[in-house]
Amino acid sequence: MPPEFPIVARNGTVEFDVTVTREQFEQFGAVLDDRGVEYELLSVVRDRESESVLTDCQRECLSVALGAGYFQVPREYTLDDVAERLGVDTSTASKTIRRGAARVLEWYLVGQQSQTDPQMP
Repeated sequence: MPPEFPIVARNGTVEFDVTVTREQFEQFGAVLDDRGVEYELLSVVRDRESESVLTDCQRECLSVALGAGYFQVPREYTLDDVAERLGVDTSTASKTIRRGAARVLEWYLVGQQSQTDPQMP
């Protein structure tokens, strides 16, 4: 796991970037922990591969819901409103929102992209 340049060393600290998966970083952190090396993760930048996390239908449904205020507290837009705007049944909108939101959360929190579920709209 080579560091990316520039490498900045000052006041007894070294700062550098790496491009790794979450699993690779956790393994690197475990090695540093075992050796008693203090470290701090300053930031995480994700690449645009996130575009493939959602199906086109999920992306459209979540975009409509988000833009209209469906996720606001209090809710400004109902599930029926989302379904009507998309021209689908309420149950379809509900499943699409739940599955899409679950995939985004899994991608963001776990750092892994699930395999596409053939049943997902």
